[in-house]
Amino acid sequence: MNPSFEYINRVKSGEIRVNKQINLTIQRTLNDLEQSKNEQYPYYFDEAQATKVIKFIECLPSPDDSSKTMKLANFQKFILSELFGWRKKSDGSRRFSECFISIARKSGKSMLFAYIAITYLLMEKIPANGRQIILTSNTREVAHLSFDIARNALINVGSISPAIRNRLTINKETIEDKRTQSIMKVTSATDEHLNGLKSDLALMDEGATQGNFKEMYGVLKSGQNGASSKNSLLAMISTSGFNLQSDYKKFYDIYTESMRDNTAPENTFIAVWELDSIEQAMNDDDLILANPLLENKEIASVILPKLAQDRENGIKLNTLNNFYVKSCNMWFQNRSNSYIDDDILTKNMIKKPNLNGLNCVIGLDLSVKRDITGISIVSLLPDAKLFVDSYGFVGNGATEGGITQKEKADKIPYQSLERAGMLSITTDKNEIIQYDEVIQFIKNYIVDNHLNPLAVCYDPFNASIIEGKMEEIAPAVKIRQRNIEMSEAIKNLNQWTREGRVQFSKNELFRIANRNVQIVENDSGLVYGSKKRNGNKIDNIFATWDAMTFITNENLMDPDRVIYDDDFYSNYVF
Repeated sequence: MNPSFEYINRVKSGEIRVNKQINLTIQRTLNDLEQSKNEQYPYYFDEAQATKVIKFIECLPSPDDSSKTMKLANFQKFILSELFGWRKKSDGSRRFSECFISIARKSGKSMLFAYIAITYLLMEKIPANGRQIILTSNTREVAHLSFDIARNALINVGSISPAIRNRLTINKETIEDKRTQSIMKVTSATDEHLNGLKSDLALMDEGATQGNFKEMYGVLKSGQNGASSKNSLLAMISTSGFNLQSDYKKFYDIYTESMRDNTAPENTFIAVWELDSIEQAMNDDDLILANPLLENKEIASVILPKLAQDRENGIKLNTLNNFYVKSCNMWFQNRSNSYIDDDILTKNMIKKPNLNGLNCVIGLDLSVKRDITGISIVSLLPDAKLFVDSYGFVGNGATEGGITQKEKADKIPYQSLERAGMLSITTDKNEIIQYDEVIQFIKNYIVDNHLNPLAVCYDPFNASIIEGKMEEIAPAVKIRQRNIEMSEAIKNLNQWTREGRVQFSKNELFRIANRNVQIVENDSGLVYGSKKRNGNKIDNIFATWDAMTFITNENLMDPDRVIYDDDFYSNYVF
């Protein structure tokens, strides 16, 4: 039987509970198995190859007790069978050249990597000789976790097997297979010799904590692009993290969205074990969604009480974010005064609804020379709900290096965002945003969506040259960006979003601003937003707050508000 089905069958029967992402992974496998019957489909599943790898690993000593052999959990067999069972019909080499696995801590990920590395060193046939296995992470210490497990396992095997003992040369940071001139080595992101390094297997552990993950990925990937690397694998595995702007988080967003949209790359295996909602973190039965080792009742009897204690400690010490990240594999900003939780914001991001005939309020945050001009158009939906659509204009970085250098400095992919229709990059040679273009964008948006604008809300700083143009759209309302004016609106946007009363367009500018903004509260309980670090771009959050301040002050979210006839009350006769 296909080893994947040991896990799939138990999931389908309800014996093992999984989250939405793993259900998508399983369904993808079932779909691919059905498609593989078609002669035109380029891949097939080799049950013998998958079974061979699993049996080989289960002959190796357990990392917990070298007197016992390794016993794989069903989810681990599932991963291995997917990586080694799927093959190309053209030449029999493996289908997946990349894999992305996200899972909670203490789920045996370093161990699984170690045994995959051993398999590549001793069992792979393509290429027959000279295979290079690289185990890497943000630090050498973390990279050594998997390497040391592999090293100890092979030392234990060598102690009872003269054939293995004579075949391998085992050192502190390398393991050489003399029969095939292949080598396993440990390295880290800071090593200078990584550029140009060729690998047949590259294992990247704990990417969420790696500051230059994208660069490291590019270096390792470029070393696998040769004709001799047709059987190569670049494997990424990590728990989630606190840095919502990290390169790894961007990879996570891309891969998980591709699974939801059914657009995952054919050569990439994606498996993400995580909780589907924050509420599940309080339920012991739901923790298996991020901790698949809990499928084993014996292991669960040991791990589950520890997880429950970690959660209890998090509640008492106000450190629940650590539990959410490490034990629930959820992404959380590591600060107590974060604004809108990223998972809540993501849940409330939708495709633009039909806005025809609705009232709207425009928020505008004008830029200084190098910043973003942020636009938020907040439409008043039925049932006292709001839809926030964001857009931005940015200077072209006319200083040395242009927009590419500006992207690196700001850590924002402006050119990609422009291609996605989320912002515009000015072509002005002096790097100055053309406010006529900003006004015209707003006018076009209103006409295209048949909206009725109630106000254009703006901070008067740097706005004198555009105030008259705003009046062409709707009454211009000055919103001074101070806590005494904005505090209630800032709190409302957060609360209403949590209640599901505010929905957002899928524009990354707002997400970036939300991640960057630092909420500060004074002794009077008034809150305000500032940059967490110099250079952070928070313009679109301020543009939204401008509009929200007007909406709050005018009670526009109150369905029972009284609307007065201004023409009547301003009439001379009255």
